[in-house]
Amino acid sequence: RYARFESFAFGPGAVVDYLLGMLRLRPPHYTGHNPAGSYAIFVLLALTLLAGVSGWLNYNEVGGHALEEVHEAMAGAMLAVVALHLCGVVVGGVLHGENLALAMLTGRKLGHTGEAISSARWGGAIMLGAWAYAAVWFSRYL
Repeated sequence: RYARFESFAFGPGAVVDYLLGMLRLRPPHYTGHNPAGSYAIFVLLALTLLAGVSGWLNYNEVGGHALEEVHEAMAGAMLAVVALHLCGVVVGGVLHGENLALAMLTGRKLGHTGEAISSARWGGAIMLGAWAYAAVWFSRYL
């Protein structure tokens, strides 16, 4: 449930409150994504879409030099947001006393017992395996 987009739905006020909490060195704890992290995900997805479309159009020689500049700007913005997001993961992990990068790999994170998802580990492993198999299978035809 913490990977679903509905769990990423935070208003701008929640993001401001979370970031102010980080500045005070006491951000609120979230079992899933925090408000700032959820906005970073949405921005990365939007930038990925824009970079992909502008790159495809540029590849097909639509839009000229201006579109090439847009594509490069989207790619640069993506790198900046990724760097900012990684800094947030490190700072948030330190402030919360947990290894967020490890939690992404193991599926284990600090939280309350009622927030746990017992089947997530196997479900995630099955989905990752299916995705990897599909990627290898489809790559033979590209």
